[in-house]
Amino acid sequence: PARLVVEGDHEIARGIAFAAGTFDKRIGARSTNSGAEFSGSVALRADSTNIKFFAEGATDRAVFSGEISGGEAGLNVEINPGGAEGTVQFTGNDKTYANMTYVRGGLLEVAAGTTLSAPVIVEPGIGGSAVVGGSGTFSGGVEVAAGGILAPGTGVGVMASSGQTWEAAGALEIEISDPSGGAGVGWDLLGVDGIVNITASPEDPFLVRVISLEAPGGFSPDSAVSWKVVQSSEGIIGFSPGNFVIDATEFVTGPGG
Repeated sequence: PARLVVEGDHEIARGIAFAAGTFDKRIGARSTNSGAEFSGSVALRADSTNIKFFAEGATDRAVFSGEISGGEAGLNVEINPGGAEGTVQFTGNDKTYANMTYVRGGLLEVAAGTTLSAPVIVEPGIGGSAVVGGSGTFSGGVEVAAGGILAPGTGVGVMASSGQTWEAAGALEIEISDPSGGAGVGWDLLGVDGIVNITASPEDPFLVRVISLEAPGGFSPDSAVSWKVVQSSEGIIGFSPGNFVIDATEFVTGPGG
């Protein structure tokens, strides 16, 4: 195996290239505060497998601000495998690599202004959870498998994506700060350029978790209200209210609410 691990809040500005071969290759960080940054370019080869990016602990952050390019669509990249549970952030230059990207734990955050071209599958191990979030663009689309969580925005914000698939036991987290503020401003919005395909069922539903960032002023829980949280250019396949469960336990309506 090959490892490049940054201990603490340091920056790697030199370019990194993965070697050919099937052996395990990992780049990541541990023991960080504000985060370790990889600002140089990262090049993937078309004949290099078993590539992983990670932030080890729950409070660790590995920031990739340089370009990540190359790769092969038939190969995979893993984010936070093997129990890693921190935040891997893609920011700065677009990430144009081709490899299918599996998020196994922690958070993969694509920052505003950054595009990730590779298709993403949020698929943690059995009994685990993994999150994809941020206000960037997932132009390769996102598939949310069991235990996977889709969390648009950083705080309240807008996530852009091409087509998505929502499977049984996956989840969408929507944060609300101002019920009258509008989609993407007062609450999260997922903008999909393509189709949202729902494969959940009443027996194995998809969870929508609604979270208030603060007690919303002027909101009456006794009044009917609707918030647009998903906007799809080509519609939604498989939609039925019975395929969803709403979790509002983290939505605070006000004192005593």
